[in-house]
Amino acid sequence: MREQVMQKYFKAVQSHSVDNILEVFTSDAIIATADKEIQGHEQIREFYLNGILKCKHFTPVYGPYFLSGADQIAVEIILRCDGVDRLVGDFFTMKTN
Repeated sequence: MREQVMQKYFKAVQSHSVDNILEVFTSDAIIATADKEIQGHEQIREFYLNGILKCKHFTPVYGPYFLSGADQIAVEIILRCDGVDRLVGDFFTMKTN
């Protein structure tokens, strides 16, 4: 199940559609960054629109992901945005109910 959710997320991000990305998140989802917490679809929409979706040429390269416990995934991603590569680590907790 976790792998299917991750594949759906990767496909949504690669589609460059904020609506496709939002379909992966629950309405009360939280994204925690190094300096802030983003909660809910409206804030998540703004996060993506003002972030990676601003890239004209965006090609994320997903590394292997690691499963932890029953509901957590960690993955390394190279964000290729307009010719600049940035390595990031994303950590997801899946809601099971």
